[in-house]
Amino acid sequence: MPDQPTALEYALLGLLLQQPASGYQLRRTFAATPMGHHSDSPGSIYPALKRMTRRGWIKPAPPSPAANGRGTQVLAPTQRGRAAMSALCRRPIERHEVMHAMESLWLRFVYAAALLDVTELRAFIERLRNAVREYLTELRAYYRQHAKSLPPAGQIALSAGIAIYETQARVIDRARRHYSKEGSKP
Repeated sequence: MPDQPTALEYALLGLLLQQPASGYQLRRTFAATPMGHHSDSPGSIYPALKRMTRRGWIKPAPPSPAANGRGTQVLAPTQRGRAAMSALCRRPIERHEVMHAMESLWLRFVYAAALLDVTELRAFIERLRNAVREYLTELRAYYRQHAKSLPPAGQIALSAGIAIYETQARVIDRARRHYSKEGSKP
């Protein structure tokens, strides 16, 4: 089975779709932004960029001289990379992603807004909305069934998790309202 693209690779591709950049610039972006949940270490970034190059998702752009006179290799997405990102945005949202990777789903939303037409973006938002609401329903049912048997700390922690997903649902509803307006653009 061929190796599957990682969340880091998609995050790098998403950044490169916004603007071609060097590996060093990508590392700095991860270190200085909320995307910091991805590793900014050279041992993560550069192997991911090599895999992406092997997949045909990115290629070097023409060299540009750096301030110190050295050439800096800037990477840019290919049509194949753009197609891979579009496919990710159209992919069904899985329960485990809602449970363990909401930050990646929000990045997919950003990519979808940049790459898809408004009809497809609305479909993505609906998939995200349904997946979060389904999980929220499960959490609430679990709380109702098990809260009395949990210690106070467990009740509080579970309540916090429910509150987090309720907030996610409200934000998704806000996105849904925004993109349901006539003439709205991604």
